[in-house]
Order: sequence, then structure tokens, then C-alpha cells
Amino acid sequence: MKMKLQTKLPKKRHFSLKSKIVLVSVLMALVPLISISIFISLNMQSQMRTEFIKSAKDQTIQVDNALTMYFNGVKENVQLLAEDSIVTKADNTITSYLDRTEETVPMTPSQNGGTESEIYNTYAHFANSHPSATYVYMATKNGGYIQYPEGSTYAHYNPTERPYYQAAMKNPDKVTMTDAYYYKADDTVEISTVTTIKNNNGEIIGVQGLDVNLKGITDMIKSIHIGNTGFMMLIQNDGTILADPDDAKMNFKPVSDLGIKELDNLTGISEQAFETNYKGKPYLINVYTAPNTGWKYIAFMEKADIFSSVVYLNKIILATAVLFTIIVVIVAFLFAKKITEPLVFLEKTAGTIAAGDLTPYWEVTSKDEVGSLSYSVKLMLESLRTIVDKVRQGANSVSSASRDLSSNTEQNTLVSTQIAQAATELAQNSERQTENIQQISSIIEETTVSVTQISNTVKTVSDFARSTAEEAQAGNQSMSTAMQQMNTIEISAQSMSGVLKGLNERSNSIGLIVQLISGIAEQTNLLALNAAIESARAGEHGRGFAVVAEEVRKLAEQSQQATVEISSLIQSMQRDSDQAVEAMSETIRSINSGTQIISSGAAAFQHIESSILHVSQQISEVASAADTLADGSKNMTSSIKEIEYITEGVNAAGQEMAASTEEQSATFEEIAASAEALFRLSQNLLEGMSHLKLHQNEA
Repeated sequence: MKMKLQTKLPKKRHFSLKSKIVLVSVLMALVPLISISIFISLNMQSQMRTEFIKSAKDQTIQVDNALTMYFNGVKENVQLLAEDSIVTKADNTITSYLDRTEETVPMTPSQNGGTESEIYNTYAHFANSHPSATYVYMATKNGGYIQYPEGSTYAHYNPTERPYYQAAMKNPDKVTMTDAYYYKADDTVEISTVTTIKNNNGEIIGVQGLDVNLKGITDMIKSIHIGNTGFMMLIQNDGTILADPDDAKMNFKPVSDLGIKELDNLTGISEQAFETNYKGKPYLINVYTAPNTGWKYIAFMEKADIFSSVVYLNKIILATAVLFTIIVVIVAFLFAKKITEPLVFLEKTAGTIAAGDLTPYWEVTSKDEVGSLSYSVKLMLESLRTIVDKVRQGANSVSSASRDLSSNTEQNTLVSTQIAQAATELAQNSERQTENIQQISSIIEETTVSVTQISNTVKTVSDFARSTAEEAQAGNQSMSTAMQQMNTIEISAQSMSGVLKGLNERSNSIGLIVQLISGIAEQTNLLALNAAIESARAGEHGRGFAVVAEEVRKLAEQSQQATVEISSLIQSMQRDSDQAVEAMSETIRSINSGTQIISSGAAAFQHIESSILHVSQQISEVASAADTLADGSKNMTSSIKEIEYITEGVNAAGQEMAASTEEQSATFEEIAASAEALFRLSQNLLEGMSHLKLHQNEA
């Protein structure tokens, strides 16, 4: 049975180990870099957001402090005006417009004289020294009203019903600021600061008021810049926009008109920062409530402006990552090339070995795991080369011995044929001798008739006895020759048996070596498995080692599969060798049996020769004593009967020797068939190893 090793290599992998190493290296470099970049970006965004909130709050506090100081100054001025000695003299002489019915009623306090004119002049002097003062006025509890600058009012104007008057009367001992209001006549937003006026007796006689417009406040809010796109909006605690530097048209409109849903419930917000879309752009908004006025300072800034430094940093990080990736790819490629080149060489070498070429030779210079693997493969190749060489020599020895055995068997068969022919002739001569003895017996019975006839008969018997003695001697020589040939055959068979036993022992040694190789492959497989487990524990950092461990495991499995095939071939050869040894043992037993048979035949021939010599002596005595034949006829008759008995024994021995010789011929034919089968087996083994190339000079 012919066995062929599989020499077809697996298809080349589309995703090579080199690519995997480069990919893993890039991932190991980029994942931390990207993670750090994301962490830095998010941290900076949070920091920029915090800085924006802090900066907005700081500026808001500064603005609020300035406004507080401004309004505190206004309050102080109102208090000073209310305590002015001229103002506290206000009485019923102050002009009242309750009874006036004109649609537009002019006010002329400067011309009315008396205390009213003095108070007006005091207000004028104050307004001239305080440009921010829009209106300086007072209202008495009787409905009198003085205002600087002079202007007009409407019919039945009652100042005591106005919100500013009622606000002051609710807190008579405090200076109160009213909500801002839009004054259409001047197209300005005004705010009133009021307090009660008391006379020298401490009685409330009216309310002192001072109105300032918010144009200065709006200008101050407009001057505040947060970043490149940021601005600040001032909103009254009732939700009225007092200053919108981004869009002046929104001044004194409700905050809901901004379209920012987070500000719909502005009164419930004290301090808060949030992101929203305003005018189609993402903004970060910070709300701050002034502790004194309750007004809301809302800082707006585009997210793109806030995070511009983060965007710039991200661009730098991206450029750095690209450059770092290129460097990592180059380094990883060179590193992977250094790792995979020995593996690629081993892969090609394994393919060469699988194709039957066992001549590759290389030097191992690396001291790492790949170098150890290369050295192990080199040792395995040397061991395999030695094994194949020994098997080839054993097969050649078996082939040569089987040819010698076949040749010797043919010679033994020829000798056995000759012995069989001689035995057949011996049997035929014995039959003829029996017939002659019977004739002698008849002659002896007729001895009384003629002594002359007896004498002639004795001569004839003497001649026949000499011929028989010669034939017996020739047969004895033939048996000796056959005995020598059988001894030669036995020696050759024992030599062949020793050769087969030695071949069987070498096959067992090869089997042990193959088991050792298989054990090494199994240990390599286990080591690869352990390496894969350890790399799996290492996580992402051990993935490259897991790939290398998987490739080592595959090589170990291929080596183990090759050892299984070699073991199968060796087991087949061992079975054939065992059969040949058994056949040779049977041949030796047959040869021993044939030798014994030939030995028995030789002894029979010697006995025949001795008997014939004895007969010749008797016949000589008969010839010399022919004259006394008549007297010894009875003795002659007895001797003739004994001769007849011996002749029959010789005849039987010759037939038995002929049969034994035929059996021996059949045994030699079986030996020849076994030798031929052994020769074919050795040829099959040599043919099976013919594709294995052990030396460079082999074709």
C-alpha cells in the first residue's frame, strides 16, 4: 500500500501577522493618545466653561457694584433733597393740577414764586450739577406737584395716585426705587428713586423723587465685552429687558420675546449657567441676580468663542496624532518585519520539507522565542533526516537480502527437484530388484535342475548387486549434497531473519523518536495555549502575543500531524517486517524439517548400501560354492527372502524420500513467495521515500 504525504500548502493569509502587529501597535499608540486627547478636550471645555462663568460673574459683580454705587448715590441725593431746608418748607401753596381740565396743562413752578420757586431753583441747581438726573420732583400730600425741568401734564393729574408716591408711602423711612418704565415723550427708560419729605415736626408732607434714565446704564452694559462675541443683558426682576446691547429694539420688552425657553421662568432663577440656541447659534448663558436690586445680569457668549482654544488645541492634537501615527506605523512595520521574517523563512522551509526536500540548512542567531522555535525546527529536520536515512538503508538491506534469499531458494528448489528425481529412480530400481529377487527365488527352486543355470543366475545377480551398490552409493552422495544445500539454506534463512529482526528493532527506534517529536509538538502546543491564556489576561496589551502564540500553536499542530503520518508509515512497515520475520521463521522450520527428512533418507541410503554389499558378499559365496548349491539351497532361499524384505524396505524409503522432497520443494516455493513479497515491500518503502531529498547533490 503506497502512502503519499500532503505537500499542498494552505492558501496565503490575506491579513498577515505583520499587518496584525502594525495594526495592534497603531491601536496601542492611538487609543491612549485619543483617550488622553478626549480627556484633555473635555477637561478644557469644562475649564473654559468654568472660566466663562467665573469671568462673567466677576464682570457682572463689578457692573452691579458700579450700579449699586450709582444708585446708592442717587438714593443719597434723594435723601439730601428730601431733607433740604427749602424742600421741607413745602406747604399748601404748591401748585395742584387736580382741578385742571385741559388736555395738556403747562407747569410753571419757576414763575409761580414763593416757596414753589425756591424749591424749583433748588432742583435746577441740583440737576445742573448732576447730568444723569432726568427729572427732579416732589408731590405733596395735598396734590401739589413741582418738577424740574418744567413741562406739561394732563387734566386732573393727581400725583398721590402715582406708583412712585405710593411706593414711598409704603416705606416712609426708606429711600425706595421703583420699577423702570418707558417714558415715551423722551423715548427713554426711566427709573424713579423716592422717599418721604418730613417737616421740622417730623410729619410727612410729601414725597421727594429723582428720575434718572438708563441710557448711561445701557451704554455701560454695551461697553462690557466678554470674549470676542460675548455681551451682557440687564433684565428687571419682573422680566423686562432694560439693556440689550446686541439688539436695542429689545429694550423694555419682556424676556420671553428673546425666544429662550430657559429664561421663561427667569424670576425663579438666582444663579445658573446653561447652553441654548440664540439666533441660530449655540450660546453659553450665565444668569446672575443682583442682591440689592434683584435685577438679572445675563452674560451671553457663543460656544465657538468659548471653546476656540479647545478647537485650536484639538487641531494641534490631531496633527500630533497623525504625525505620531506615521512614526508608529514606520516603527511597527520595521519591528514586525524583524519578527515575521524568521517566521516567513520557517513557513517556506516547512513547505520545502513538506514537499520532500530535507536539505535546507540555516544558522540560528536569534536568542528569543522565534530563535528557539527555529532551532527546534532545525533539530527536528536533522532528526527526521537521520531517521529517513536509516529507514532507507534498512529498506535497501531488506531488498538485497530478499533478492539473496530468492536466489538461494531457487537453487534449493532445483536441488530438491534433483533429489526427488533420484528418489523416484531409486524406487523404480527397488521395484525392479524385487522382481529380480522373485525370479532368483524361482531359479533357486529350479537349482536341482541345473547347476549351470544356477551359476549363470548367480553371475547375473552379482552384476545386478554391483549395479545396485553403485546406484546406492550415488544416491548417498546425492543425499549428502542435499544435506549441505539444506544447511546453506538454513544459514541464509537465519541471516535473513536476523536482518528482519534488526529492521524491526530500528523501526521501533524510529517509532520512539517519532513519539518524542510528537511529545515536543504537544508541549509546544500546550506552551502556545498557555501563552494565549496569559495574553488574554493581559487584555489589549497582550493581543500581539496572543497572535504569535496562535501561529506557534498552528505550527505545532502541523508538526504533530506530520509525526502522526510518519508514525502510521512506520507502523505499516513494522507490521510488514513482523510478517516477514514470521514467514522467515516458518521457512527456517520448514528447512529444519527438510533437513531431518534428507538426513533420514541418507541413513536409509547407507543402510541400502550396506545391505547391497552384504548381498554381493553372499552372491560371491554362492558363486564360489556353486557346487554346494544344492546342499545350501534352503539357506539360499532364506537369504533371498531376507533380500526381498530389505528391497521392499528400500523401495518404501525411496518413495517416502520422494514425497518428502516434494514437500520440501513446496516449502522452498513458499520461501520464494515470501522473499518476493519482502522484496516488493522494501521497494514500496523505497518508492515512498524516493521524494525525500536528504543531500544537496541528490536529484
